[in-house]
Amino acid sequence: MNLIKNLFSVGSVSIVGKDARFRVRSRSELNIIIAHFHKYPLQTTKALNFAYFCEILDNINKRVHTNISGFLKLASLINSHYFLYNKETKNYTVHTHTAAVIYKNVDAEKLNILKENRKKSGIYRFINLSSNKSYIGSSKNLNQRFLQYYNIIFLAKHSKSSLIYKALLKYGFSKFSLEIIEYCDPYILLEREQHYIDLLQPEYNLLKIAGSRLGKTHSKETIEKIKKYKKTLEHRTRMSAARLGKAIPIEVRAKMKAVKEIPTTVTDITTGITIKYCSCNDAAKALGVSSTTVRNYKKTHKLYLDKYKIF
Repeated sequence: MNLIKNLFSVGSVSIVGKDARFRVRSRSELNIIIAHFHKYPLQTTKALNFAYFCEILDNINKRVHTNISGFLKLASLINSHYFLYNKETKNYTVHTHTAAVIYKNVDAEKLNILKENRKKSGIYRFINLSSNKSYIGSSKNLNQRFLQYYNIIFLAKHSKSSLIYKALLKYGFSKFSLEIIEYCDPYILLEREQHYIDLLQPEYNLLKIAGSRLGKTHSKETIEKIKKYKKTLEHRTRMSAARLGKAIPIEVRAKMKAVKEIPTTVTDITTGITIKYCSCNDAAKALGVSSTTVRNYKKTHKLYLDKYKIF
């Protein structure tokens, strides 16, 4: 315990019976320890427990519990923890939320994975057993989604735009474990997926916003196809036919042009990554929301999903 104290240069060590205890008595001291484990991440399910603890502490620091909706949110997080009383030590032990199901070997447990997840929706997580890098995804039908993962042809076809597909092909299924983090109703899938992406920061996820294309890039071949298609006579003819008979007032045209040409910047405050877009519409497409939503967040200077600054 003294070695731990010396490592962090904070806290105190006390002896209670046969137990040695290390304690910190202020948030500033606790932040030093938290920063250490952000730099040197915990492994296995301890990473999930640490992430939950940090989220609860962050909500307390933001004083979200001072209003009803914030209090209910914090209570929901705390209720994911339960406490066991040890009669011998007369202490409470904290147990935190862990994955609903864990498959230690994606290759060896293929049949169980497919059988046990039929007609179920939820959030899943692939973990590379060698590097501990992970991927988080969701599906309304987990069985069908996992069938795609086990389809080598499917993986090879889409591997250019997916890090997890590349990793599965490179290392093999036996080098990965699979966690069903949470089974949930389809209508809250994206909300829960976003929660775990923010919580665990999976390295294989190109998409940092659940259900959107932010962070995902087209392959060179796809970009060339898009350019060629836009230049074709067929494309121009279709666009003209779609607009035929629809006269747009001059005032509306001016407003539409002005909105389209306003440069918009999106910054992820958790990673420091900034992406500049030519217009509000381009930013809206990347975030998977309407251009009206982008303009509102840009105008009010509020954070979108508590992490994206739009200006």
